[in-house]
Amino acid sequence: GPTQTPHAGMDQRPQPRSTHPKLNQDTGLKTLDKFRNNTPATSVCGDIGTMTTVLPAVDLSIVHICTPASVNAGMTATCTITVTNDGPDVAQNLSLALGVGAGLTLSAPPSGGGFACMPAAGGSTCTRPTAASGASFVVTYRVTVPAHAAYGTMFANTATVTNDVPERNAIDDTATSDLVVANSGPVIAISNTRVLEGDSGAKQALHFSVTLSKPSQSGPITVQYSTIAGTATVANHDYVAKRNKTLTFLPGQVSKPVTVTINPDRVIESDETVGVDLLNPTNAVLAASHNKGIGTILDDDSYVGNRIAIGTASVVEGDTVTRTIVLPISISTRAASPITVFVSTTSGTAVGVATPKTCCGDYVRVSKTLAFTTTQTTKNLVITLLPDALAEGNETFTVTLAVPPGYTVIGGSTVTIAIADDD
Repeated sequence: GPTQTPHAGMDQRPQPRSTHPKLNQDTGLKTLDKFRNNTPATSVCGDIGTMTTVLPAVDLSIVHICTPASVNAGMTATCTITVTNDGPDVAQNLSLALGVGAGLTLSAPPSGGGFACMPAAGGSTCTRPTAASGASFVVTYRVTVPAHAAYGTMFANTATVTNDVPERNAIDDTATSDLVVANSGPVIAISNTRVLEGDSGAKQALHFSVTLSKPSQSGPITVQYSTIAGTATVANHDYVAKRNKTLTFLPGQVSKPVTVTINPDRVIESDETVGVDLLNPTNAVLAASHNKGIGTILDDDSYVGNRIAIGTASVVEGDTVTRTIVLPISISTRAASPITVFVSTTSGTAVGVATPKTCCGDYVRVSKTLAFTTTQTTKNLVITLLPDALAEGNETFTVTLAVPPGYTVIGGSTVTIAIADDD
């Protein structure tokens, strides 16, 4: 209050002081013992009756905690906001404003503590009529980190409380709880492939591999896919379309096949392509450069005699779990008698090893014979790819097909398998 100059007859005895820690900073002329119900109090200064008005005292504070504070991409954290009135008076018309970090999803809106909450830009706004002296209230909400969030990304969630009664100290009315991305989430990718068109009889198929860079650690991961016409079209009966199909990866799974049936014909034409687009992932993110698979249909109608071809693939490496790719080996027509082919791998920048447990390899070597019966037109070669977490660049290895006499290899007898590094 204002400084009073002593004069004759003035009562110069010290005035009473509050023991409330936030209010002891006031001058001795204010008495704080008389307000307790949000009504102004006065102190009388000596014989002349000088009065100083003292406002009600409210002191709100917030404790804001999200757990776990270090969370994997695509996962969810639970956050609590504890609002406390440390002042001696009743807070009126409380408003709690929550702002979640940009990019986070408010997967469970705030609730609890007697607050009524409504959506607001960037978060929520919650209200409560009163908060008595010493009362505490807990509000809980949940946020989900984007599946594509990079390691080390920080998201700041901020909560601020206000009320209609003046506060002596508003420094702790706002609190921020940070979330840090501990690990990036699974990335979904699809391979490229190719197959011989064929003439008649059993239909061929394009075999795409849809893979995760790492398995889900909690709930299932889903992704939709659809075929997209390239130079091959449904109108020309080149393939059988698929629309808005869904793949589901359960925890621990990292690879799923997508098969597109090819209709054979005897028309001399160029090689044709059909695409498979990945769409609408949940709990994961699409790979930036491998979210559309390209399937090539090798035309074999300009050749005479028996024809054969081997598929190829371009895939994403993965981080933690082995995965497989499928290379179809297809013949144009059923053989009159059983035949065998021989396939083998050769290391390039990608290194082949004998078993998945052998150190420091990129794939498991293959050297084997495949046999076609008189009813078969396709045999699938399965190759195991090994994951790592090394930033090493893209790598390749080759697969070579040896065929019996009388067969023409369409598209080359050696194909290159490309492994895209994702580390």
